[in-house]
Amino acid sequence: MVMQEVDEMARGAIRIAPGEFAISNRKPLYTLLGSCVSACLSDADIGGGGMNHFLLPEDPGGSPSDAARFGAFAMEQLINDLLRKGASRERMVAKITGGGRMYEGGLDIGQRNIAFVRQFLRTERIKVVAEHLGGTQARRVLFKPDTGQMFVRPVTSAQSSSIHQEEVRLSRASAVVEGTIDLF
Repeated sequence: MVMQEVDEMARGAIRIAPGEFAISNRKPLYTLLGSCVSACLSDADIGGGGMNHFLLPEDPGGSPSDAARFGAFAMEQLINDLLRKGASRERMVAKITGGGRMYEGGLDIGQRNIAFVRQFLRTERIKVVAEHLGGTQARRVLFKPDTGQMFVRPVTSAQSSSIHQEEVRLSRASAVVEGTIDLF
């Protein structure tokens, strides 16, 4: 697929902000990630899937209204909604992305998010068929749930910085390419 075609799809996609998820059969899903992680799950038999976007692996004791910002809740929401739409845990496959190390020093939230999502999917017996994780840049992600295709594009340093600042703001408020992924 040509970069221009992917960019056009992104313009009409459902935008997923931190702490959100969406399920779709036809409409592409889109997000921007720094140290956050997104899991894109699909089931070919239902011709659809979904994407989430979480900031931290677990809740350090915040309020229930912030639950969607944390990995365990975000993953459960996505999986349970797909199961309600007719997906099967046995047929579901995952493509995971994000977890960048946006700045040196301090906690490496990206690595914590990566470790969490890998362990969660392993525990749930959902096969990871592709990943684009880690690194030092933020990334744009477009997921086509009907085909299971995920497209990832690194963003510029200036964009990475603003994405990181937004993630820090949101996280404070709440208390390696493998497989088949197309870079655009």
